[in-house]
Amino acid sequence: MNGLSPPFADLHGALSTLHGAFSTALPIPEYEGEKPRIARDRAKEKRRARVLVADDDSEMLAAARKLLQSEFDVIGEASDGLSLVQAAFELRPDVIVTDISMPKMNGLEAARRIRSSFPEIRFVFLTMYGAQGYRTEADRLGAGGYVLKCSAHEQLNKAVWAAIEDSR
Repeated sequence: MNGLSPPFADLHGALSTLHGAFSTALPIPEYEGEKPRIARDRAKEKRRARVLVADDDSEMLAAARKLLQSEFDVIGEASDGLSLVQAAFELRPDVIVTDISMPKMNGLEAARRIRSSFPEIRFVFLTMYGAQGYRTEADRLGAGGYVLKCSAHEQLNKAVWAAIEDSR
């Protein structure tokens, strides 16, 4: 025997038999259909945020795109407020980085229109206006960030990340 007294030897034998019955590998069925929610959420967290950028100054637009591309997918650009609204409806970005003062429609009005249809889209205002009135209006619209153009190099990506975190 294995050195166990008779009642324990019987128990040991029964447990060994039971263990052998359950230690065989069971086939795992193929999963068909949509990924489970947890896997979907993890996949979503790993993808880069989709950013739409709007500014009527082509140099600023190019600079913002260059700054953002290192950490985000820049999916489109607009040079006025009206084309920003159209692009947002077509592209459905996660975040919109927009100037306030633009032709055809300012960035605040464009954000208001986009927000009425897509409240999940986050906004970062990139502007040369530090006036409190603009900032207050941006806050009323649920801005995730407000960055002065003179500090965009240091602050823009941080503001976009903050807007993304704010939406979770």
